[in-house]
Amino acid sequence: MAPHPVVIIAGDIGGTSTRLALFEPTDGRPRPVVEKVYRSRERSGLEEIVQAFVAEHHVSVVAACFGIAGPVRGGEVKTPNLPWTVRSVSVAERLRLESVHLINDLEANAWGVGALDAEDFAVLSEGAPAPGNSAVIAAGTGLGEAGLYWDGEQHLPFACEGGHADFAPRNALESELLSYLADRYDRVSYERVVSGPGLYNIYQFLRDTQRGTESPELAEAIMNSDPAASISQAALAGKSELASRALDLFVSLYGAEAGNLALKLMAVSGVYVGGGIAPKILARLKTPTFMEAFMAKGRMRRLLEAMPVRIVLNDKAALLGAARFACRTLAATKPAARSAHTGVRRKYAEVRVLADAATMARAGAELFVMQARQAVEARGRFSVALSGGSTPRALYTLLATDPRLRDAVPWNQVYLFWGDERHVPRDSAESNYRMTREALLDHVPIPAENVHPIVRHSAEATDLAHAYQLELERFFHLSAGALPVFDLVLLGLGADAHTASLFPETAAVNERAQLVVANWVEKFAAFRITLSAPVLNAGRLVVFVVSGADKAPALSQCLSGARDPMRMPAQLIDPPEGRLLWVVDQAAAGMLSA
Repeated sequence: MAPHPVVIIAGDIGGTSTRLALFEPTDGRPRPVVEKVYRSRERSGLEEIVQAFVAEHHVSVVAACFGIAGPVRGGEVKTPNLPWTVRSVSVAERLRLESVHLINDLEANAWGVGALDAEDFAVLSEGAPAPGNSAVIAAGTGLGEAGLYWDGEQHLPFACEGGHADFAPRNALESELLSYLADRYDRVSYERVVSGPGLYNIYQFLRDTQRGTESPELAEAIMNSDPAASISQAALAGKSELASRALDLFVSLYGAEAGNLALKLMAVSGVYVGGGIAPKILARLKTPTFMEAFMAKGRMRRLLEAMPVRIVLNDKAALLGAARFACRTLAATKPAARSAHTGVRRKYAEVRVLADAATMARAGAELFVMQARQAVEARGRFSVALSGGSTPRALYTLLATDPRLRDAVPWNQVYLFWGDERHVPRDSAESNYRMTREALLDHVPIPAENVHPIVRHSAEATDLAHAYQLELERFFHLSAGALPVFDLVLLGLGADAHTASLFPETAAVNERAQLVVANWVEKFAAFRITLSAPVLNAGRLVVFVVSGADKAPALSQCLSGARDPMRMPAQLIDPPEGRLLWVVDQAAAGMLSA
């Protein structure tokens, strides 16, 4: 059977169910092609589910996003309602993608809200909407909250963990409830009362404090099935006064916390109530209880009265939101074509002049740390093409020896490559790898499998170049003609204006097809193995570190002279999409015009 015409996989991962779907991307609402729901607790983790899902449908995806309950930090989340630790890098490996996106499930809901139709909502209050922020709150297995920031043109979702804020009782009954729950839990958050388990907590509190009688039928239903569902069904059917009181208190607390969130975010554009519970108890939410609790904020009542409040009825909002996020990132990160950037150079170069080489090393090390943390937060990993030379060595030494810098780097998620290497054994004193190992690798907790040297064994230079190209293609999951996109490319500048091992008047300067080149350098009578100019130009951030007065003429010519890359190969480096930064000391900057 021919594969589906699908490029995106999206997921909504909750404590109870994991819903995955394949989508065709569009500018507006992604079109779902196939969908499947898994019981989360029956699987060992998201990786297992994703691999089975993709294998079942015989597809190859190019983008993926998963909305998952819990705080996402550095491409990793420890799910609060599942025994899982999900890492974006691990999921990407299963999907053979360079990266996948993990976002909080409520952030996914927030992305989904913007693609829903009018029939996907039930209106609790029309309000008087104004341009501004919106809020999303959703009770299910837990309590999720998120915001949509209005930037003047569009809403931009963001995650938070407000459901874990301290529960604040409003009256004597709720104070008793807090005291009751404080005997069970170390602390009592809103999630302990506004969630499926929270409804059961409320029910038990009312039962145990003799505020109602539990029927044998309901007791049996609670024992044999989901307690929250049993309680809400009995309440809505009028079969249990105790269940009805519990549901009323739950709805009131839900409304109160929705109002709290609306105040904190100044959600004048609207509040959306999502999650699995709200549509099932819609009849009770439409009674005055929810909205009265929502608006009962004293002097702020009129502000709350003007905020629209809607129930999200579409249970695929988070799934659709994850797909929208994947579409957005796909459009922003289409792989670079394997061709050189040979257009006009930037009119102005971004040059940072520092006092001396030591100050440069410190600035470079701090930049490395910042880029590492940002990349891991955004994509779950940090990929770097390193440079040899004395100035980078000082940078590496600082990263290894300064605890403030070393401990700030998420080394488990750092992946190191080299921009070039001499055709010498790895243990040679001339090896860039050996220099980096002695200055950095031997002193930081980076996994050995995260280190990708160019020379792994004795071989012909052309064979080593070919092997390294294959390694790049595998690591970055490159399709035909695509370029690897490093998060950071570190480069030096020679007195002859070479960079990496792109030397003047050598064949590699004109290389446009290959990622890695075995470059014969006549003045050394030796091969150098180097990344080609198109690869270096594909980096998200490309940084030249240049020190010493002997580099001043080359630096001046590269930045201000006539374009002649065959004579000055460093002029080739001008990333069309990424950022180019020159970090130089005062000696190297001596011939630059002010």
